[in-house]
Amino acid sequence: MSEQLLVQTKQFSRDDWLFSLISSLIKELNASQEQLQTQLLIPYQITESNSDNIIEELKNVIRQSDSKNLYKNIFYQFFPLRIVKVLTFNFLNDSMQILNLILLSYTTTAIRDYDGTDSYIPISFLFGMLVLQLTKTYLGSKIMREVNLLVLRIKIIIQYLVFTKTMRTQCLGSRQDGEQNHTANVYTLLTADVTAIQSIQWGIQQFCSAIVLLFGCLGYLFYLDTYAGGMIVLFMIGAQAYNFVVTTIMMWAQQRMMMNKDQRVSLTNDIIEGIKQIKYLSWQKAFSNKVMEVRKKEFINLTILKGFDGFCSIFWNNISYVMLFIYIICLINNGKKIEDINVFTLIATFNTLTFPLGILPWSINTLLTSRISYKRVMGYLILEEIKEDTVIQLPYGDQFDDQQDVLAVDDLNFQWPLHTEKQTKKKEKVQQSKVEDEESLLKSNKFELKINKLRIKINTLNFIIGKIGSGKTALFNAILNELQKSNDRLNLNPTDQSQLGASFISSDAERLMSFGSRIMIRGDVAYCSQTSWVQNATIRSNILFGRDYDENFFNLCVDISELREDLNLFPNKDQHEIGPEGKNLSGGQKQRITLARALYQNADIYLFDDVFSSLDIHVADNIFQKAILQYLLQKGKTVIMITSHYRYLTQAPEFIEQNIIMLENGNIIENEKLVQEFILSKQQEEQQKNEEIEKIKQNLIDIEQPEFIKKQSSKKIEEQSEKEEVQESQEKREQGKISIKTWLTWFENMNWILLILFTILNLCMQASLSLVDFWLKSELTQQGGWLHEITVYFDNNFDKTFMYLTLLSLTITFVRAILYVACNLTSAWRIFKNLNKSIMYSVMGFFDKNNAGRIINRVQDDTAIVDSSLPWSFHVLYENLSRALGLSIGLAILFPMMGIGIIAVIILYYQVSKIYTKANREIKRLSSINSGRVLQILNETVSGIKILRAFKKQQYFEQNYQDKLRDLILSQQCSERSGYWFKVRLMLLSNLLLFFVILLESILLAFDFNISFAQCALGLTYSIVVLGSCNDMVTFFLSTEQQLVSVERIMQYYDNPQENLEAVKQVDHIDKLTVERIYRKPIRSDSLIIRQSDDEFIKFRNVFMTYDEQFDESSKLALKDINFTIKRGQKVAFVGRTGSGKTSILNVLFRLYEYQYGQITINSKDIKYISLLELRQQMSVVPQFGFLYNASIKDNLDPENKCTQEEIEQLFIKIGFKFRGISEQQQNTSFMVQPNGSNLSNGEKQIINFIRIILQDKQIVCLDEATSNMDPNTDQLLHNLLFKYVEDKTLIVITHRLENISKYDKIIVMDQGQIVEMGSYEQLNNIQDGFFHKLILHQNK
Repeated sequence: MSEQLLVQTKQFSRDDWLFSLISSLIKELNASQEQLQTQLLIPYQITESNSDNIIEELKNVIRQSDSKNLYKNIFYQFFPLRIVKVLTFNFLNDSMQILNLILLSYTTTAIRDYDGTDSYIPISFLFGMLVLQLTKTYLGSKIMREVNLLVLRIKIIIQYLVFTKTMRTQCLGSRQDGEQNHTANVYTLLTADVTAIQSIQWGIQQFCSAIVLLFGCLGYLFYLDTYAGGMIVLFMIGAQAYNFVVTTIMMWAQQRMMMNKDQRVSLTNDIIEGIKQIKYLSWQKAFSNKVMEVRKKEFINLTILKGFDGFCSIFWNNISYVMLFIYIICLINNGKKIEDINVFTLIATFNTLTFPLGILPWSINTLLTSRISYKRVMGYLILEEIKEDTVIQLPYGDQFDDQQDVLAVDDLNFQWPLHTEKQTKKKEKVQQSKVEDEESLLKSNKFELKINKLRIKINTLNFIIGKIGSGKTALFNAILNELQKSNDRLNLNPTDQSQLGASFISSDAERLMSFGSRIMIRGDVAYCSQTSWVQNATIRSNILFGRDYDENFFNLCVDISELREDLNLFPNKDQHEIGPEGKNLSGGQKQRITLARALYQNADIYLFDDVFSSLDIHVADNIFQKAILQYLLQKGKTVIMITSHYRYLTQAPEFIEQNIIMLENGNIIENEKLVQEFILSKQQEEQQKNEEIEKIKQNLIDIEQPEFIKKQSSKKIEEQSEKEEVQESQEKREQGKISIKTWLTWFENMNWILLILFTILNLCMQASLSLVDFWLKSELTQQGGWLHEITVYFDNNFDKTFMYLTLLSLTITFVRAILYVACNLTSAWRIFKNLNKSIMYSVMGFFDKNNAGRIINRVQDDTAIVDSSLPWSFHVLYENLSRALGLSIGLAILFPMMGIGIIAVIILYYQVSKIYTKANREIKRLSSINSGRVLQILNETVSGIKILRAFKKQQYFEQNYQDKLRDLILSQQCSERSGYWFKVRLMLLSNLLLFFVILLESILLAFDFNISFAQCALGLTYSIVVLGSCNDMVTFFLSTEQQLVSVERIMQYYDNPQENLEAVKQVDHIDKLTVERIYRKPIRSDSLIIRQSDDEFIKFRNVFMTYDEQFDESSKLALKDINFTIKRGQKVAFVGRTGSGKTSILNVLFRLYEYQYGQITINSKDIKYISLLELRQQMSVVPQFGFLYNASIKDNLDPENKCTQEEIEQLFIKIGFKFRGISEQQQNTSFMVQPNGSNLSNGEKQIINFIRIILQDKQIVCLDEATSNMDPNTDQLLHNLLFKYVEDKTLIVITHRLENISKYDKIIVMDQGQIVEMGSYEQLNNIQDGFFHKLILHQNK
């Protein structure tokens, strides 16, 4: 930010009542042809709405408050004065409206009694009304400004409190199985719930306005006639009772709808995370249906809301005329004549009463709804946090003492997950007896980590080993304070902690433990998880992770993490942008970036959770030697490693102190004999494997040559990412006015017939109300005419005629309300259904380029606008358009000369609207983009919360979120203030219309023109009513157009390239010469492997593929001239370095990505000429990180519901597997998977994925690094199970692990997107200088 911009920003502390500061912005946006950027808005920021200032003030309050009084202090600091200001201005504004009615009464009475003399009296009253209206305009501006500043603080404070709470809430522990998605709840809290809480201001403001106007209007009505006023009160009591019943039902429906929305967003978030496997398994339809099932529940509640909303619209539009009818009839029955009644003042009075009568229950409903959201937010803010005193962290120290412990744990137990009494009671309310039985079982069978005594000395290498599910990762979670303790002896106060520091530094470990069950850590911790987590930022930013850039140290970390070759492949080197969730990187590349990130933090203690499992063997060994042995340990660091690669246990030099910690069933095995036996058994397994390899070598004398061998050149081959560099694309946004296509799409989703009928009924509704007005004017003047013929038709009975005209209006309004609800619900259902389908069936390239935050923004925020805000704005727009049109026509009939004034005001309205509209659209679009960025940083924070907490980066992420929030608030504030700029000018133009009427009537009175009292009074009444209608019409048109941006954004996803599972997609064919020009080599037309054979099952012939959108000379080829065949029942393994193209083979085989040239056949059928559904139903797959979502094991294994629960349970029994925490009496299928499988180990997750392929029983089984995250023993067991299952099936495996490689019939070695070697294990291992041979030797070594 430039210094000039800062100076200019500081010059303005607040807006004036005309919002003049924003005029320059509107002018600049109208002149600009470029898309608006946040930087342009900085000069127009005012001090009062600067989010950084508000957050800093909030931080000061937090620092100065204790936890008990925190929220009370926040309230008193930020809100009382502003609430008083809003209510004071609001009271004055409402008082002006009451005075306006009184003045209208005096004015019309003066006109009625005017006898040609003292014309200044009615004229003075007329201009007094104009002065009051101008005063209301000024007060309205002040109200808007104060309300804006109030709700702004509500938004910023809640956003900040919820986000910071997210960083303090435990990932694992107290949340019960199947509870709502933690991420989705945070999404909803920071969007829908924040908006609802902001409405508290609206509810209080409108409630107070309603009370003031009710007492004012009722006082005036009682003043005119006590009996008639009493009847109105009785009617109002009945009407309010009806309204309160309606609003109570609507509040109940709103609450349930919010719960359904949580579930829908949670499920959608899970689907986005696992979309690749969903596509692999052709589950799009199943999960699309699951989303729509939740949407149906949400839609039922939306239908209730909109149905009653429609009934309320009847109340709003006709209550004034019903009360007018009751009041006039009571007056007449009380002996008054119609000629003596000031009917038109009554019309204005009852029109004014419509607002408080309609708004009072809505304001109460809003307050109650806001209370629901407030309770949801407060419920989140009081969630159990990480107990900071569980881990006592002290300085590492400058002097290294070999006897010092850097980690000490005594007598600690952890449960994962742990149910609390509160959650149990919550369950009991649902199903008491069942829960009691299950809880007793769960309580005794939950997996428990027990640490009796654990000591880690400084500058040591510590290995953590054990079987799958033994508690290795749980131990790291405990050290990182991510698990909840199940035992706690006593709390530690600050004084004890200071004493503890002295004790720990002096190595008095026993004295430490006297303070209670705690984890004692000395030094900073760096953590590298098994599941790589990267940010949607540059590689450098990911590695720096908030630290300053040190070029030499950065290069060192890159080199010892084996990242240098990867960076050299990217045009922007370390400035290469990592895509959403790291989708444009291979698994190995992501893992090495996270390793470099951990190293760059220069911590004291390093926790590595089986980080080498996803790396090539030689790459992993190089990192172990360079990064761990030669760098970390020689620098005096302490390393704790979970490993499934037991060869590393013997690679450390003797001068490095090494410890082995073995876990079994959550317990540390202290029996050295058992530990040594376990290690010895692993070493014997490796020795047996080595002997088998040597035996095979001795027999390799007269072996036949492999089908195709391309020897590796002596020149070093660079590793290349399978996916070419995909820079993060800026989120697409339109420019200019809302297109006709957007309007037409929305109208089409409403149903054209319904929309046309709704339009006609709107006009008819206003026509029926104007008919009542002109009929009353006719009856007052006794002039006869066609309107009097209506009275004659009804037996010349005033009461009867009035009643039937009122009933006519009610009937038309009722039918109109039905059409409004039908249009609303039809469009909401169709638009979301199309959005859900578009997302679900979008090609993988869409998910590679769009992060979850962007997509969730459409699914949640934009969908909420289409469901509720947009239809309501359109409804009010139509209503006010009809009213303004009808009243303007009425004014023109009463005063033909007013036609000129009306046309002049309309032209001015149009000009002001034209100036404002473009700025309004562009700022709204920018706000939507900034909102997506805020959701994205939230998504990254929640998904990587354990990482950032381990590195103590909460403040860094808090600042990052604060920066994104500042941009969002700045754009939203400019949008709000430009809206206020526009509204103030609309009110002034409306006053101009009133001025024309007053001027015209003053001239007519002053020059004694023939003007009737009824004509004059009705004209004044219409001019007052039309003011609000014209304002609301333009305001809601702009609001509708602004909210149509959500339809526009949703429509962008309609244009996504789609997968049609059932149709055969014709793919453009690229000629051979073009491919050869790009490949820069001739294509082998008669490759050795291309032979005709009857048993050929899968064949690749001259296959080329790029992930680029265009296939040209600049394209990076992921697959180059791939040729091979696989026979039916053959077992084939693809091996090679990370990024060599292995996974791309599966990508094109499943057609997740289209290949540009060549031919792939399955069972002699070209896969381009069969549907995707037919293709993918022939294959099943287990990816490296399987897809799991928040549901039962049954639903995770069989979302299409093709198998019974008994069949799946029998399969679990057959393979002898039981989930942790499940008792003998319980079934595996009832086990609830938490979001992202957080209550499962990586091994358990993959076992679920293996069971999926058994259930599917496909002829082709594919594995993509499926066992890379498992220990060798589990890998061996699963391979035995796998080979038994696929005995008569075709198996394709992508792997870099070679423990079981000899079992495969064919091995295909890949590098740089090409096949470099191919043959059987014996054939490839016989090539002394071959690529595969070197891999085997490296592993054995």
